[in-house]
Amino acid sequence: MFIHFSSPEDVFKYTCVGDIKDIVYGNNSCMIVYTNYNGLQTCFVKKDDYYKIVTYPQYYTTNLVSKDRVDMEITTIKDIDDNYCLGTAYNKKNIKITDNRNSEFFYINSINDNSDNSNIHRFYCFINDYDETYECFYNSKKLDFVKL
Repeated sequence: MFIHFSSPEDVFKYTCVGDIKDIVYGNNSCMIVYTNYNGLQTCFVKKDDYYKIVTYPQYYTTNLVSKDRVDMEITTIKDIDDNYCLGTAYNKKNIKITDNRNSEFFYINSINDNSDNSNIHRFYCFINDYDETYECFYNSKKLDFVKL
């Protein structure tokens, strides 16, 4: 069964519950960033003539990094090879994430509910031309990924 939608928002309304915070467009897909009772979440949508639901295992995490209280993962959409980054930086006041693909990183900042009121920064982007030469930097420090 194939269900087609006229927009990413229509896919979201059909598949998810929460409030859309952002939509990041790739070449043939998009990543919807949203919040619900579980916090910040993502869902993925394929696009061609229509928008289509993407469910696991149509997407998968290809690389992970955890360094200096920065966690980051790269997610790939199967068959179209669009790649997205989603990460979290804990206890950081000023962060800048860059990569060697000139990706445009977006940020959502929040305060943790625990007693130390630590800053939590969520960041995300679409990665164009992702391959084994991809490099990402946190405040100019290279993040070394583990390939899954």
